[in-house]
Amino acid sequence: MAQFALRPPQGVDVLAFFITARAAGRSDRTAFLAALQGQLREYLCDADVDCASQGQFLDALERAADRATAEGRQLVLVL
Repeated sequence: MAQFALRPPQGVDVLAFFITARAAGRSDRTAFLAALQGQLREYLCDADVDCASQGQFLDALERAADRATAEGRQLVLVL
C-alpha cells in the first residue's frame, strides 16, 4: 500500500494514513484526523480546512472528492 500511495496510477490522487502502533500517538483517531487535515489543506489549497471532528473531516473529504471529479481524476483514501 505504501508503494501505491507513493506511486499512484496516472489520474489518481492519494490521501494516506498508516497506523504505526510502535510510535506513541500515531495509532488513534486524533492522529488520523491530524494527518488527513494537513493533506486535505494541501489538496484543497485551503489553510482553513479543519478536521477536528468527524463531520468536519467528512465535509473536507467530500470537497476533495468533488475537486478530483471536476478535474477528471480519482481520489483514493489509503488506510
